[in-house]
Amino acid sequence: MWAEYVQSALMRDLAIVAGVEGDREVSGRLYLGAADRATTKASACPAAFMALAAWDAENRYPTRALKFVHNFSRRYPSLKVARFSADLLGLRVSRERVGEAGGM
Repeated sequence: MWAEYVQSALMRDLAIVAGVEGDREVSGRLYLGAADRATTKASACPAAFMALAAWDAENRYPTRALKFVHNFSRRYPSLKVARFSADLLGLRVSRERVGEAGGM
């Protein structure tokens, strides 16, 4: 269990470094890898999943972000505020046409 936690945390930290360096693709892959490795409750860090949800929202992929925000808002009531924004983003992206920028 400790090795799983360390692997997941290291991948999350490297994702942050890649994001700061400007490599969004590597950052996203590392966030996804960290989420895949976080299979137990001990290694499933809510802040890390919210960082992945923010990365997804930035890349206009609200489906996974909605799932994370809705699941964690049951355990953490302070996230209920974020549910409205995530729902709104999901509606806006779902109504876009192919190749259309979302006029936020």
